[in-house]
Amino acid sequence: MPDAPRFSSLLGEIYEAARDPARWEATLTAAADYIGASGGMIAYIDPQGPGSFLVPGRLREDLSTLYLRRHTRNPFSEALARMPPGQPYLASGLVDARALRGSAFHADILAPQGIVDVVSSVYADFLREGLGGFGFTLTERGRDDAAGALDRFRRVLPHLERALDLSRRLGRQAAATQCAAVLEALPGAAFGLDARGRVAVLNHPAEALLREGDGLALDRRDGHRLLAARPAETRRLAHAIAAALVTAGGPGDGPGEDAGGYLRITRPSGRPPLLLLLAPLPAPPERASGSTLRDWAGPVRCLALAFDPATLPAPPAALLAGAFALTGAEARVAVLVGLGLGVPEAAARLGLSAGTVRTHLHRCYDKTGVRSQSGIARLVTALTTLPGAARRSF
Repeated sequence: MPDAPRFSSLLGEIYEAARDPARWEATLTAAADYIGASGGMIAYIDPQGPGSFLVPGRLREDLSTLYLRRHTRNPFSEALARMPPGQPYLASGLVDARALRGSAFHADILAPQGIVDVVSSVYADFLREGLGGFGFTLTERGRDDAAGALDRFRRVLPHLERALDLSRRLGRQAAATQCAAVLEALPGAAFGLDARGRVAVLNHPAEALLREGDGLALDRRDGHRLLAARPAETRRLAHAIAAALVTAGGPGDGPGEDAGGYLRITRPSGRPPLLLLLAPLPAPPERASGSTLRDWAGPVRCLALAFDPATLPAPPAALLAGAFALTGAEARVAVLVGLGLGVPEAAARLGLSAGTVRTHLHRCYDKTGVRSQSGIARLVTALTTLPGAARRSF
């Protein structure tokens, strides 16, 4: 193992990582050298799964990925979940050694890396919604001085935690600034939802929509979640958002397959319902390092786009027809369905039978490559922003 860096030099590296999250892997490696460990990590376990991450320092990347996929629940993490934060612990003092050696976690993660013990801590801020903290792995050689490793970890732990506090605070600011700029460029009201479905950032039209208090509101008691005026619609909205977060980054068209395109949000004023479209965003990498550690501080995982049907411009059917080789009838169906009308409503509007509209709609799916009314709605929304996509009658 390389010579341990002097304590003052290590502190410089730690606070450099606070400023630049891309340096955390190197900093964890330097801290491991100082402590007398084979490697180090920052780990966060999301009870719901998608938000879990691990930043490794001199640990096998393939096994870090396997850990996130299969072993976030293990004897060490279950024992640490019962311990107060901000204190150093020797894992062997918290778990039954025989049970640990017989676990799949030991066989898959510990044994291949020669890990026999871990000095670790619980990071208080992670306890708000999950579990995690710092960990430094010991091999047989390191275990001979486990007490010394624990003492050195105790000395450096407050600095690691302060640096992580600062790193996450700066990351939130950077992520919010970048996302806000994107949302301001979108037409209409846009809400950026985090991995738990809370509003992390919103644009000015969304702020104006909330000030109206006519259909949508924020529940500030429950982490800034979106509320509809009617409880039943709030439940449907929460279900659709949860589905969007599960499918974010996966195949298919996401939650709109459940919602049937736009969600309708009743407005108590009696005006036509708002139309809300959910757009899941690609999932972050399983292994968080550098920029992904910064992004974890407040990532937007799903967009909620709200439209007033009275002001939503519809792209001419000819634009859709030209873009996807649709017939005129198919394009007219696509526009109406994409603007939130159900099949019966579109049929009545066009003077066709519901069966004929369904036939046109399925041909639209084949030609556009989407598989749901939600997908059609996204195409219509995208084409709405193109020059010349002015409202026309059918």
